[in-house]
Amino acid sequence: MAAMGEIAILLQGHNAEANRHRAWRVEAGRDLFEKWMVRVSFGRIGCRGRTFAREFTSEDEAHAYVRDGLRRRKGAIRRCGVE
Repeated sequence: MAAMGEIAILLQGHNAEANRHRAWRVEAGRDLFEKWMVRVSFGRIGCRGRTFAREFTSEDEAHAYVRDGLRRRKGAIRRCGVE
């Protein structure tokens, strides 16, 4: 995935009292073969975390996937205790 860069979002949450430090990053753009790719990385800050990628046939599908991920992150307070 070389040509990522059309969308790049990094969200971080810190809760020192609970020792929770989380990050969520999403990148979306076209790869070298002109296919839309979305790469998501998440986990504890300072650790390796997890990364996965999905391929889409259109820009609209990729943007919808990113919007859905951002909507889910909005509820992260309930899941991991970090805003």
